[in-house]
Amino acid sequence: MLTQMENGIFVKSGIEWWEWTRAGSIVALTFFLAYLSRRFVRHTVGRNDAANSIGRLVARLVTGVIILFGVLYALSTIGVRVAPLLGVLGIGGVAFALAFQDILENFISGIFLQLQRSFIVGDQILTNEYEGSVEDVNLRNVLIRTYDGELVVIPNALVYKNLFVNRTDRKIRRTTLVVGVGYGSNLSQAEQVLLGALCATEGVQSSPSPEALVQEFGASSIDFILHFWHEASMQTHWTVRHKVALNVQSALREAGIEIPFPQRTLSFSPETARVFFPPETQDVL
Repeated sequence: MLTQMENGIFVKSGIEWWEWTRAGSIVALTFFLAYLSRRFVRHTVGRNDAANSIGRLVARLVTGVIILFGVLYALSTIGVRVAPLLGVLGIGGVAFALAFQDILENFISGIFLQLQRSFIVGDQILTNEYEGSVEDVNLRNVLIRTYDGELVVIPNALVYKNLFVNRTDRKIRRTTLVVGVGYGSNLSQAEQVLLGALCATEGVQSSPSPEALVQEFGASSIDFILHFWHEASMQTHWTVRHKVALNVQSALREAGIEIPFPQRTLSFSPETARVFFPPETQDVL
């Protein structure tokens, strides 16, 4: 028996059991197709690490679209008028967009982050004062595991709007270490000793070549700046930097080159000396 409901959606009542069965089969088939499509997209789009995050995002979008159309088709088979329902969904979508602007902003920012491929899962980045390895980039957040083991969840919009540093965008990165030598040192000799210590350090890359350059004439020392390249991860950075410091100190000591500590020379006029150092202390001084 046909029935017109007040909301204009249902057009008949007394739905037969086989109609329910058909609608349920359509929904089940829809979810199965969504599952296959998700795997297919993940396999084709995310064939490498650089595209893996994009593959996950596209797979989620394709899955959602397939499920939406499948459910709407299943409803149409049991007498639901889809056109008015789509109108209701459209009005609801506008209301949702106004009420959940932050969610939509993060959603769109997540899409642009994936399309730009500025970083992928596994990269080590610095953003919004947090630094660590990217564990996931979903439709709302970027998940970062800090070097202390803490999980930080940052909204996509914050990452997209603010500056961030990708420390592992390249396979290698450069580290700088400042070393001071005494003013009586032979600078050419010191340069060769420092370069030798750098080249002998495990983990320092031979290309680009390490450098030992005079930076400035400081208050207590002549400062060299050491540039050396190593694998990009932060763990490697600290490990290699530690080894370089140990080798540099050992090499300078063996070469008889002093690493001075800060010194100050104080001069006093006789009148000032009598004020700060009474006569009874002169013998001690």
